[in-house]
Amino acid sequence: MENHNLKVGDRMRAKVKTVISSGVFLNIAKNKDGYLHISELSSNRVENINDHVKVGDEFDVEIIKIDPETGKIKLRNLNKNNS
Repeated sequence: MENHNLKVGDRMRAKVKTVISSGVFLNIAKNKDGYLHISELSSNRVENINDHVKVGDEFDVEIIKIDPETGKIKLRNLNKNNS
């Protein structure tokens, strides 16, 4: 999937690239990352993100927002109820 073809509603399997306290950055396309907020990792409250996810994990995600000014991409976890 090329960067310029990404749009809200697109779904893909993405690999965790970086874990931070508020969520994870996933590689969704060549040289393009998206952000998945900690609240999207599980149906239950996540106290410590490192207990739930690590670099290299994969998620099925959907693009829910693309900021037109910054190009930042926000994601939704399609398997949240299974976490």
